[in-house]
Amino acid sequence: MTGLLSVIPYYTFPSIGIGPIHLRTFGFVVAIGVLVGAWLAARYGEEYGIPRDTTYALAMRMVVCGVIGARLTWVISHTDQIHSRST
Repeated sequence: MTGLLSVIPYYTFPSIGIGPIHLRTFGFVVAIGVLVGAWLAARYGEEYGIPRDTTYALAMRMVVCGVIGARLTWVISHTDQIHSRST
């Protein structure tokens, strides 16, 4: 099984160039997923009397916390790659 896993190729995600802006397809698909998820949650929440603005505000907070949490997780798991500057 180990030999089989060693031959799986890895390809980087392509980027889409729109003039001077380059979008990475992975980030673009994640953003679409967040928007669709927030929209579906807002529709579902309205059935239970939760205003759309409240759901969208919560979704925005969750995205910000997700970005901060991802960065903190990277820093904690890659402390050996972080170089300190001595001045």
